[in-house]
Amino acid sequence: MRVSQFDWNIPAQFFWRKVIKEYTNDRYIETRRKDNKGPVQEFTNFRVAFGTVSRTPG
Repeated sequence: MRVSQFDWNIPAQFFWRKVIKEYTNDRYIETRRKDNKGPVQEFTNFRVAFGTVSRTPG
């Protein structure tokens, strides 16, 4: 998965870094957008990739 922000959108950068860090247990890579206008966070959706989606008992 990939999420990107513009350089001028500092609140979005803080938000997405915090959310992705918690979601991935700090296992993500941050690079620059191809147009060089801001950061990009790349990570794997472990819950789907490894079949660990939580299911409620029933």
